[in-house]
Formats: sequence, structure tokens, C-alpha cells
Amino acid sequence: MESLARVERYKSQTATSSNSSPAVDFFMTKCIQKLEAMDDIREESFVKAVGEFKNQDAREAFIAMSDKNKKLWLRSLV
Repeated sequence: MESLARVERYKSQTATSSNSSPAVDFFMTKCIQKLEAMDDIREESFVKAVGEFKNQDAREAFIAMSDKNKKLWLRSLV
């Protein structure tokens, strides 16, 4: 019976963690905040990046990138 209770606790914990999945970190607002915190970003790059952030994969990649690679990615959009 104790192992069944542990399984139920595990299920409830994983259900809670899946509700706050890593995708939460890739919200559009978080990407824009990181983008605005960067120096020397051209307006055209900013606007194009915001358009790209409609795609969850682009948001996830942007969050994971180093600042150096974020700048390279932004330059590739223009």
C-alpha cells in the first residue's frame, strides 16, 4: 500500500511539473525581454525577431543561445 501512495505522489508531482513545463520559459514576453536587454540591436532585426518568436521552436532556440549566437541569429534575419 505504501508503494501505491508513493506512485500517486510521484504522479501528482510530475503532473504539477508538466504544467509548469520548460515551454513556460519560452513565452513571447521572455524572449522580447531578453531581446530588449541586448545592446546594439537594429530595429529591423528586432521587428523580424518578434515575428520569428511566433514559432515556439524559435523561442526555445533563442532562450538557449548564448548572447553571441543570439546576435548572429538576429543578423541572419535581415
